Amino acid sequence: MPEKEDILVRIGDKTYRLDSDDPAALKKIPWPQRKRLIEVLEAMKAAEYVDSSRRQKSETLQDQARQSRQALKRVKDIDSTTSQTATSLNSNTQDSDILMQRFLAEQKSYQHNIPDKRSIYKWFLIIFSLILLLVLIF
Repeated sequence: MPEKEDILVRIGDKTYRLDSDDPAALKKIPWPQRKRLIEVLEAMKAAEYVDSSRRQKSETLQDQARQSRQALKRVKDIDSTTSQTATSLNSNTQDSDILMQRFLAEQKSYQHNIPDKRSIYKWFLIIFSLILLLVLIF
């Protein structure tokens, strides 16, 4: 890490050494000049903030323009290769559809249905009615 360099400020005929770690050196500057120095530093900070925000805005605009150019290029590439990829896409989707149907058919053979309340009630009523019918007949 580089050493801190001294910041020298010349006000009038006197030179002052500024160091944030040495408050005594800061107090050596007379109050009116210190106040003016603070105003200058704040203006410098504000100018730096404005420049950085402008730089960020211009960078974001450049990024957006670059992204839109890339998207446009991709769309043009897709349009030019649509006829070539259409046949391969159709065959790929057909293959995947066939594989999916085969997979679902295999899964259905292994799947056990759990009866819901409606089907249980239905079978209960059917059996009860058959028993009742048999009792009435015999």
